[in-house]
Amino acid sequence: MTLKIFDPIEAKDQAFLLASHLPKGKYWEKAFDLDDDFGKLFLALAMEFYRFQLLEKELIIESGIRTTDKKLEEWEKSVGIPDGIFLTNVSNEQRKKQAELRFAKYNGAQTKEDYIRIANFFGFDIAVFNGSEASGLSGVTMPAEYYTNDKEIKHTVFIQLLTLISGSSFFPLSFPIVFTSSFSFLKRIFDSISPVNVNIIIFT
Repeated sequence: MTLKIFDPIEAKDQAFLLASHLPKGKYWEKAFDLDDDFGKLFLALAMEFYRFQLLEKELIIESGIRTTDKKLEEWEKSVGIPDGIFLTNVSNEQRKKQAELRFAKYNGAQTKEDYIRIANFFGFDIAVFNGSEASGLSGVTMPAEYYTNDKEIKHTVFIQLLTLISGSSFFPLSFPIVFTSSFSFLKRIFDSISPVNVNIIIFT
């Protein structure tokens, strides 16, 4: 019997495949007889393997926030949606984006790439600097009140807005809270996904 990798294996063939792992011998040969109780046992096990294989593609789709359809509500519940920011009476595409952002909160923003990815997600182009890098930026003056000591500056992340989007298409998502500027919007988002000891400063 020749089987192609990743092709669904019918229950009968799956039963024979399972039985082939048994030791050799006269008694074990009954596992290949699907009319025998021993063979029926393997056929019953094979049916579950076969059912899983038929659902494998669907399981892969539903296991991702961006691709889920039938399990979208479960994804939302797992990340605490709905809440004061994200609602569920919006399009499925928007609900997926909301769930992905909230999932990012649980994972946290640990690298520059994390902040840039989240900003791009909302249509912003940004540059990210740690405290020591920001203090030497050409043409940018950092007020002293941003930090009070060397320890605090080490835990400060400076976000420079390179692209500022305005108008009715300012945000790709709808919020029940009105943000007066991109600064307040990004500040709230980054504060929610950053470690508690990290201070976020946004400038242009």
